[in-house]
Amino acid sequence: MTMQRFSTQCFDYKECLTGTVFALSGLFSAGFTRGRHLSWIVFWAIAGLSFYRAAMAG
Repeated sequence: MTMQRFSTQCFDYKECLTGTVFALSGLFSAGFTRGRHLSWIVFWAIAGLSFYRAAMAG
């Protein structure tokens, strides 16, 4: 039996770390402000771009 890898695996660890930090920042800003402050949209957009770039690097 072989282990299958996830298709969303990050290949560039620096970009993956950047995406993770921005995703967590967006989560905290959305949670603490209850979604009233729209900074979480920007944080998640940057996280998505970082994850996309990390996936394309491999």
